[in-house]
Amino acid sequence: MATQMDRNELDLQEQLARIRQMGVNTDKAIAEMQKTRIDTKIVSFATVFQGFIAVAALLGAGAAIAKLFFP
Repeated sequence: MATQMDRNELDLQEQLARIRQMGVNTDKAIAEMQKTRIDTKIVSFATVFQGFIAVAALLGAGAAIAKLFFP
């Protein structure tokens, strides 16, 4: 006769396999987030600088329009 595993034992093995797979997926996600964070740091400085330039341009245009209409 073949020995059969208890259904609870099968569920436990399945849960352990899923937990191990989640650990692997978590490690991959953390590595990807760290890579993305490094890329974002480089982009964020350029974005902030461009934002300052845009605000300066809008203030300059607003001052010119105000001077034109309210001398």
